[in-house]
Amino acid sequence: MKVCYVDESGNQDTDPCLVMVGLLIDTSRLNRSKIEFGDLFDRAEALFREKLQELKASRIVFGRGGWRSIDPEERKRLAHDLCLWVMDRKHDILLTAMDRGKLRKKQHSSLPAFCTDIWLSCAVHIALQVQKANKNKPRNKGQTFLVFDENKVKADRLAEILWDPPGWIDDYYERDRRQEPLNQVIDTASRSSLIMRA
Repeated sequence: MKVCYVDESGNQDTDPCLVMVGLLIDTSRLNRSKIEFGDLFDRAEALFREKLQELKASRIVFGRGGWRSIDPEERKRLAHDLCLWVMDRKHDILLTAMDRGKLRKKQHSSLPAFCTDIWLSCAVHIALQVQKANKNKPRNKGQTFLVFDENKVKADRLAEILWDPPGWIDDYYERDRRQEPLNQVIDTASRSSLIMRA
């Protein structure tokens, strides 16, 4: 069993592109990962000298907001250690990016409706990557809970797409005839889809 936590950057209409990243974690290593990440998070809070809700890479790397007063070498070390943590824990990273300008040019093309929504397109692509990475795992060890950072507006639509995906996506992950569509994805965007998939 796996968990894939997905977050995005560039979700404003004025941003040139949207980047979505999924961190794919085996649940057998989840508790250890949580403890180790907690140590890194505590270290970041100690540097920042106040309670943090989350770590924003753009703020750490570029010294924005309260990170401006933190020594650049300390910020660099923290970013480096966060990257090493992902590698050392042997987590997989799933990545998709989409250019807003190019997508706007395709708005009137024959693309399916959800493909013209940048967030939904990227979210579905992450789900397809989960399916492709895990479809050959024995005894359902690749089944993955897909958890997206909050996007309440589009979560229901994403759940519908993942529950009843269009047939043309089968080619992406080379679905064979005996396999249910997206059988490795357990979508948590909707409680009903979670119950039905589990």
